[in-house]
Amino acid sequence: MMRITRLDAKVSCLIVLITWHASRVVHGLVHCSEDRGGGVCPDLNTCCPTAVKGVSGCITHSNKAPGIENTGECCKDLLTGCGYGYSCASSYIERNNGVHNSNFCQAKTESTANKSQNETVQHIMETNLLTEPRYSLCTLSETALDTTYGFPIPSSHWRQEENNRLRTDESKSQPALAYLSNMGSIDSKRNFESVRVLFVIIHGSGRNADDYLCAASSVADLQSRYTGQDEILIIAPRFLAVADGFEEEPLFLRWNETWPIAHTWRYGAESLPFSTISSGHHSSTRSTSGITVSSYAAVDALLEHIVFDTSRFPNLERVIVTGHSAGGQFVQRWSLTSSSPIWDDSDSFKTKASTHDLLPITSLTAQERRLSSSFRNEEESREIRAVPVRVVVANPRSFAYLSEERFMNGTW
Repeated sequence: MMRITRLDAKVSCLIVLITWHASRVVHGLVHCSEDRGGGVCPDLNTCCPTAVKGVSGCITHSNKAPGIENTGECCKDLLTGCGYGYSCASSYIERNNGVHNSNFCQAKTESTANKSQNETVQHIMETNLLTEPRYSLCTLSETALDTTYGFPIPSSHWRQEENNRLRTDESKSQPALAYLSNMGSIDSKRNFESVRVLFVIIHGSGRNADDYLCAASSVADLQSRYTGQDEILIIAPRFLAVADGFEEEPLFLRWNETWPIAHTWRYGAESLPFSTISSGHHSSTRSTSGITVSSYAAVDALLEHIVFDTSRFPNLERVIVTGHSAGGQFVQRWSLTSSSPIWDDSDSFKTKASTHDLLPITSLTAQERRLSSSFRNEEESREIRAVPVRVVVANPRSFAYLSEERFMNGTW
């Protein structure tokens, strides 16, 4: 497998068949100053110093902040920070067993905010969000934040035009879903026996998967159940638009970002037709195929690849899929409409994780799903196992209602 980061993207013109490259993230990285840790953060994040030299902590950028980095506030503990419009604060609470320190973020007043922050401060006052929890700083490596991988989508998840069908053996290429990961490529020969949790996070309309990978890493650090090294695999898919570049990666899937509606990928839309490399008698040619992949099918394929690979992921206990804003819309609609066998809750399957995290979505039986034309196991030796899947929908602009009831004017 070949990986291409920003440092060597200029020499990425070489096309290697059946090989998935990495490419630079269009949003880029911030190289933090020495007094702010000397590390890297996603574009427009606030860089904060940490206790480790050469490592910076990152505070995610607020869409209400001006288009410059370092608009948040780093706290003195070198572990936490506050977003735009807030400052680090503490209070002491007396309890039966002594005095406890409580750390939080306090909204700035108009007198303490600078001129560019006044609009945000007014919004905070109107919503009465005077305090917020502190951010846990993200401290991912430059490789994790600046390397985009491609996950090859099996042909069973493709959609092909009737008049332009390719036999699998005619194509020397597969469409690939772009993604970032805290543990490198999942399509490598590496064994992931340490992984117990798969944590997938879907970005919002900004398509800033690096920022979401960073946020997910901070969330994972806050929990205390899975604390061993490499027990949580974090994947942040990126539903690319043409404007995002990646010209050196023609097989990366891209979606129409504006038509017929903004951010089409959040509705499960088909991708734009990807380029194929077909073998002739004497040479290989590149052409635009009639093959597309739904954004929902791409996530199905990604999860099936991990959940059913019992040889490389033998100790996987649970899957968590979450999304924020447009990503929250994606996650809810995908979970409601997916007929992937990862949702199987059959009693005949054994699972190590608790059953209350399993969210059965479809009424299809396990046998019906496995025989469905929408799913054909690419490796017959793979074991079909049930792993609890939990979906967390955060702050979507709209919900898919499951009944005729609607919440209007404070009542149903």
